[in-house]
Amino acid sequence: MAKLGRNEPCHCLSGKKHKNCCLDKDAAQTSARLAKEAEHNRSSFEFSHPPADAWDDDGFTEASNAVVDLANAGKLDEAEAAAHALLVDFPDMVDGLERLGMVHEKLGNYKISADYYRKALGFIEEFPDGFEDASKDYYKNKIAKLDPQAA
Repeated sequence: MAKLGRNEPCHCLSGKKHKNCCLDKDAAQTSARLAKEAEHNRSSFEFSHPPADAWDDDGFTEASNAVVDLANAGKLDEAEAAAHALLVDFPDMVDGLERLGMVHEKLGNYKISADYYRKALGFIEEFPDGFEDASKDYYKNKIAKLDPQAA
């Protein structure tokens, strides 16, 4: 199916604009598909990066920065897959959640983005060592901006 614009009529034929109908559901399905692909098909992601033993600190910094670079280059599907891979490879770091929030924000999936920022906030509240109060404030502000009704 071709990618629909936010203001185009929804593909479900409800007569509503896509953004007011199935956008969030479609984005969640795409996100779930990409997460599954990242988890089950790691080799396609690893081709674009040097071997893990070539990275400092087990490749965490470079993998995290790669998500930002892909997102800034407009390669949002690749950035999302890389962020899911970051979560799989480094589950004890908050960056995967934060990067997924950033990617979905760029995609215009604000509720999904806010959900990832909520998870990141929950992570740093559960494991506060090494985090400053500014980190909590950052996520709280993002959530309030992206999903004001739930905040």
